[in-house]
Amino acid sequence: MDQAARSGMQNIPEGYKQQSLSGYIKLTGAARGSLEELLNDYLSYARQNNLEIWDKDRAKREIGEIREIWKIIRNNTTLPSNPHFPSLPIEPSRAVNLLITLIQQANYLIDKLIISLKEKHTKEGGFNENLLKKRLEYRYGKH
Repeated sequence: MDQAARSGMQNIPEGYKQQSLSGYIKLTGAARGSLEELLNDYLSYARQNNLEIWDKDRAKREIGEIREIWKIIRNNTTLPSNPHFPSLPIEPSRAVNLLITLIQQANYLIDKLIISLKEKHTKEGGFNENLLKKRLEYRYGKH
């Protein structure tokens, strides 16, 4: 993963630490944007090097590394700082398709996270809204 994508992905844990749900949503969206840029870079690389871009079904059949990665993730409630992920395949076509597939999976999961954060914001309100509510309750004696 390139530096921009790494720093973009760092936005998710930084967003999680935000007091504001809207800040979390914004930083998660920034991470999603970074991954989308990285995905486009790999797609461009594949096209420029005449590498076939596999469809979803072929990727599932061909890329055993994905199964290994998901097995590691499923078996660890907290991912170790240095998990024993399989090495990147040597063949360029296989490697670029692995990376494209992993980015697409990450994008899918980030999209789901953003949807759930927006739902939570709708149901529970935002940070400023909740501060005002507490202030008004205090001010008007509902404490």
